Amino acid sequence: VVSAISLFVTQSVIPEQMEKLALLVEQENPERYAEIQSKLADGEKITDRADLMAELAEAGVNMMMDENEEELQRLLVKIKEKKEKGEDLDILREQLEAAFGTTIEEFVER
Repeated sequence: VVSAISLFVTQSVIPEQMEKLALLVEQENPERYAEIQSKLADGEKITDRADLMAELAEAGVNMMMDENEEELQRLLVKIKEKKEKGEDLDILREQLEAAFGTTIEEFVER
């Protein structure tokens, strides 16, 4: 999934958006950002290198996944509790879709 997202981002995202992503990764994960930057030649920018854009996109996606992991864990506990009680799980649809950033149907189609 991460590789597919990285490929999409590197082929579809304009340089301005990559620069915004670079700022985010630099703020949230400075070690990873420094590692990516260390691979640049003098005068090169990340947007000059598809391989480094892919690494940057992957770092960004991983950050988003980490941020949502705690929320997903809480939702999984709620699902388990409701399932054990025999309750309808549709009540959690909105929370699940917010956590996945898509509808359940779209998520399943991936």
